[in-house]
Amino acid sequence: MHRRGPAAGLLLLALALLCNPASPPVAQADGRDEAREPQIAGLVYKVKVLGDMVRLTVYALDIRHAVDVYVKDPALLALVERGDVCTNRYVRVVGTRIDLDTIEAQGLQVDTDRPCGPPPR
Repeated sequence: MHRRGPAAGLLLLALALLCNPASPPVAQADGRDEAREPQIAGLVYKVKVLGDMVRLTVYALDIRHAVDVYVKDPALLALVERGDVCTNRYVRVVGTRIDLDTIEAQGLQVDTDRPCGPPPR
């Protein structure tokens, strides 16, 4: 039986990383790093019903940028219909990140201690 040395192990690791690279953050033209994280947290600034889905505009505190959150899941849409999700409330969204400006929600937490109302300017 032939044993592989440490160099062979490193070579296999390097090949695995080349074949399946992790997506590193990509610098934007304006200097911000594109958030590849599948989550955001921030204040809801707008709620717009678009047929069978809702678009929330959330000011994401971690990147200091407004992000459009598309809500399609019926359980999450119920939070909007019940009035739990409204402007001026803090939300944490987990989902599929489309780009810096867009995420499709798969999970949603709402801080109902904050009152609904106009968001701060």
